[in-house]
Amino acid sequence: MSDRLSSGEPHLDAVLGGGLPANAINMLVGLPGTGKTILAQQYVFANATLERPAVYLSTVSEPFDKILRYGQTLGFFDPKAVGNSVFYDDLGAVLNEHGLEGVAEKISALFKERRPGIVVIDSFKALSAYAAGADFRRFLHNLAGHLSAYPASSFWVGEYSEDEIASAPEFAVADAIIGLSTTRAAERETRSLRVLKLRGSQFAPGRHAYRIAEHGITFQEHPAQLERIVKGFGWSLQEEGVELMYRSPVDLYIDEWVYDLLAAIERTNARRVLIDSLTDLQFAAPDEMRFREYMYSLVQRLSRQGVSLFMTSELPNLFEVTRLSEYGVSHLSDNVVLLQYIRDGSTVRRALTVLKTRASRHEPEIREFKIAPEGIVLGESIDDPQPSD
Repeated sequence: MSDRLSSGEPHLDAVLGGGLPANAINMLVGLPGTGKTILAQQYVFANATLERPAVYLSTVSEPFDKILRYGQTLGFFDPKAVGNSVFYDDLGAVLNEHGLEGVAEKISALFKERRPGIVVIDSFKALSAYAAGADFRRFLHNLAGHLSAYPASSFWVGEYSEDEIASAPEFAVADAIIGLSTTRAAERETRSLRVLKLRGSQFAPGRHAYRIAEHGITFQEHPAQLERIVKGFGWSLQEEGVELMYRSPVDLYIDEWVYDLLAAIERTNARRVLIDSLTDLQFAAPDEMRFREYMYSLVQRLSRQGVSLFMTSELPNLFEVTRLSEYGVSHLSDNVVLLQYIRDGSTVRRALTVLKTRASRHEPEIREFKIAPEGIVLGESIDDPQPSD
């Protein structure tokens, strides 16, 4: 094994400073449904080899057959590896009959038989019900010592809350602690990962959004709908040099979106990028500060790469404009163009105004525009536009 243990997911490895330290005790914690078992199996299949196999041990919390059955639905699950480089076993019967002493003996026997590079115990928290106080601490001490004697990485998976980290003794011996959580706001459910401890390593602090599925990035217009719109102007999304990235607004994770956007820019060598729209990204961001940080970093990075960035944003008012954008995004822009509706008696006219052009002169007048077959066509200046009542 290398000095770093890869998850098979480059973005997660980057959060962990290049991956988890090899031959360490790692804890994956979180409430039920946060994906702890899936993440543990991801590490198993990304690193198990014939010479250094992985052993996945279930306890009384997650039945052995259930772990195996659901694991088969995952893309990284390799049926050919099971029984060759990946071995599943159940500690439940031994635990019920012989307690923690029996568990320690079975783990020792498995090390001698399999000589694994990875050992997973799921759920580790369930073991604490079979001993208390000094007895459980003695078991932890002996198990940690036993694991340290072998060049193997271990994962202890448990339904812990972050409040238990300060009191549960198993966290004291862990080299790495990764917390998984799920929060719900209105109809959106967001999963986030946080590195709570990573001994001897640099890592990216804060919460990092993740999802349990393979999905792409989404923008507001559905591809079929957008294709119909651009065809009306004689264009096509299928033209060479045009790349569309679509994600549903209700299934948008801004961390993933940023990574995918940067990867697409690098892959296509894009020189112009259009984000439509910022409103969806604001809803996807966990808070105002994170959204500002995301957009500032993205704008600065693309500027250094010589990439022109175009962004659209919906305004809350139909006629009178009192604010250009939430969270100060307009201040990051070099150029700001305002499109709005203006009342003219019993009719409504479309109007365009250049509000800002950094380091150059512009005409700050309000001009009517029409959407013609060839696109936007500017008209004459609008004198004395009427505000809304």
